[in-house]
Formats: sequence, structure tokens, C-alpha cells
Amino acid sequence: MLRLAREMTTNIAGSRETFAELHAALGDELTTELVLDIAYYNMVVRYLETIEVDVEPSYETYLERFPLPG
Repeated sequence: MLRLAREMTTNIAGSRETFAELHAALGDELTTELVLDIAYYNMVVRYLETIEVDVEPSYETYLERFPLPG
């Protein structure tokens, strides 16, 4: 799941290999839900970044502990 999320976030789409592994494990419904959840989160993050919404101070410690790649 995390590999698909990283691939979709970094490369816009997940690889066929990753998708096939998850689909085999999760089936149609859960795979669809997972892809939609990842895509939605990426859309929200890109929107907030574009309009320059700052991170709330209470979340800054999480970003320090779990920095975003790049």
C-alpha cells in the first residue's frame, strides 16, 4: 500500500507491478478504494500547496519526525 502511495505521489501513477500485487491481495473493491483515497489525498495536498495554506503549528512536530521526501 505504501509503495503504491509513493509511486502515485511521485510519478502520478503506480506501476503495473505494484497495482497487480495489491489487486491480487485486495480485490476490485478495496483496490479501487485505495487508489481513490491516495488520489484524493494527493489532490488536496497539491491544492493546499498551490494556494499556500500553511501547516498548523500543532502538526509541525509530525513533519519534523516524518519529513516529506524531496
